Formats: sequence, C-alpha cells, structure tokens
Amino acid sequence: MKKIVFLLLLMLLVAVAWLGVKKFIMPPDYRRDSRHFFCMVNGHCITMWRTRSGVCYIIPGKYSGLSQPTTESYITSPFTKSMDIIWPKNTDSIIVILEDEKSQIIHESAKGVKIVSYNLNKIYNDSVFLYNDGRYNRYKKGVDFMSIDIKEEHANSNNVITGDYK
Repeated sequence: MKKIVFLLLLMLLVAVAWLGVKKFIMPPDYRRDSRHFFCMVNGHCITMWRTRSGVCYIIPGKYSGLSQPTTESYITSPFTKSMDIIWPKNTDSIIVILEDEKSQIIHESAKGVKIVSYNLNKIYNDSVFLYNDGRYNRYKKGVDFMSIDIKEEHANSNNVITGDYK
C-alpha cells in the first residue's frame, strides 16, 4: 500500500514539475503572438496580429501598437478563419468578405478606415467586383483585393504581396 501511494505521489510530482518547466522555462509559442504586415504593390497594407489571448486583429495599414487598437478600425477573428478584403476605387473604405460573421467582428472607429461587410450590399457588390467563369465567382480584373488565411498566416492577391514579420 505504501508503494502505491509513493508511486502516485511521485507521478504527481513529475507532472507538476513538467508543467512548471513548460510554463516558466520553455520559450512561449511565438506563433500565437505574431504580427504580419501584408502589403500589395499599390501600397495597400493589412496588419494581421495573432495574440496569445487567442484573438487575431486584422487592421488596415501597418499597426505596431502594443495594445488593442483604440483609434483604428479593425476586425477580430479566431485563428481558424479567413477573409477577403477589397479596396474599392476612389474611397477611403474597405469591404470585407468574412468567412463567419458570427465569430468575426468588425469594430469601427471614427478616426479609422471605414470597414464595410460585403454582405450588407451583396447583390451590388457581386455585380461590381465579381464575374462567373462558368464554375466559380472570381474577382474582376482591376479589383484590388487580398485574401487572408489566418490559420496559415498567409495572404495572396492579384498583385504581388510582401509579408513582413515582426
């Protein structure tokens, strides 16, 4: 009986020691606290900031602040989602096609870039930005857009994209 209690206590001690080492000594998972700047040739940029708290901020432009944006408009999203961002010509706003409108939330700021959900005016947006190639809807030539995959930390577009990591 004493051996069983001793083995259980020893296993518990090893488990607690392992958790302590993992929490305080091992380096943190930096993929969960990373910031990427995705920029197109025409100068349009998006910041994708994946935080350790499990929230991903998608912010128009290059945002390097250390805390949650307060004066910029932004989108919060889980790490597993994606979205498309369209820059309409001659406007100071962007249009976003969210993968999941229930878990991806647009936060507007009076001073920030105006962010509009694509689905608010879907029929009009489809006619302006998309064409059907016979099987799929595709962006028309000349539409400035960026597709962001948060899970894979990747973006692509009809223009060349650069990804800076910080």
